[in-house]
Amino acid sequence: MHFDAPISKIGAVDASRLLREGAFQVQLFSVPANYVIPAHTHPNVDSFEVYIEGQIKFSHRGRFVFNAAETVASGKNTSYYWRMLRVKPDDIHGAVVGPRGARFLSIQHWLNGVDPDCVACDYTGPVMDISHLQLVKTGVPEARNQADLTERDAL
Repeated sequence: MHFDAPISKIGAVDASRLLREGAFQVQLFSVPANYVIPAHTHPNVDSFEVYIEGQIKFSHRGRFVFNAAETVASGKNTSYYWRMLRVKPDDIHGAVVGPRGARFLSIQHWLNGVDPDCVACDYTGPVMDISHLQLVKTGVPEARNQADLTERDAL
């Protein structure tokens, strides 16, 4: 499936395409409360992930890189708004979302002649749920259920 629609669903996550121009794309992700995005890579995407709002702990290369107390505790601290995290194609990354949910931008450069699509379609690692498994077109997905994922899976 190619995501030609501007809004897509990956499990319980909403992905809104804001821009697609050649090999470049920007997507806004809205992630529900208490959700785990397990550690994974996007083999054909070089991106910047940009914190917008909510309670989220991003992981990068096996450790959490945003201070949980600043992004999760109150949601009122502005020190992380618009903070960016560079994620190269081989960089393992994930996230844990708190009880308020969260939103972030993904600014993507698609590589290796792969046409831009929802970034969840170019995915290697444990998926967010079984419906996500069916969306992966490039990469090596591993079947998982959201109910079984923990914070440790995000590392």
